[in-house]
Amino acid sequence: MTEKDTNTCGCCGCGEHDHEHDHDHGEIELETMLLTFEDENGEDVELELGVMDIFEVDGKEYIALVLPEDEENEEEFFVYLYSEDEDGEPILDVIENDDDFDKVSVKFEELFFMDEE
Repeated sequence: MTEKDTNTCGCCGCGEHDHEHDHDHGEIELETMLLTFEDENGEDVELELGVMDIFEVDGKEYIALVLPEDEENEEEFFVYLYSEDEDGEPILDVIENDDDFDKVSVKFEELFFMDEE
């Protein structure tokens, strides 16, 4: 699982940055979503992620997810292109276009971190 594949910098999903976050998404009860990732050994790893929000950028919907911090790991954020199938089941896709990723990262920062600065 690479940083580009997961759309996360290990902190807020916005890529490299020079600001700190002083927040705890673990205090808020979030709806959760179970995702399966492939680790560096090719094995499937299931993670239960909190759904922060679904938001729109340039007419497309994106979903922001958080893996709350624990004793071993820092909080991680993931952002994916979001849609639903005909049964209303979520479909998540990697944001492959760098321009789209940059725009979504800016919106993500505005939505979740601007009030902390």
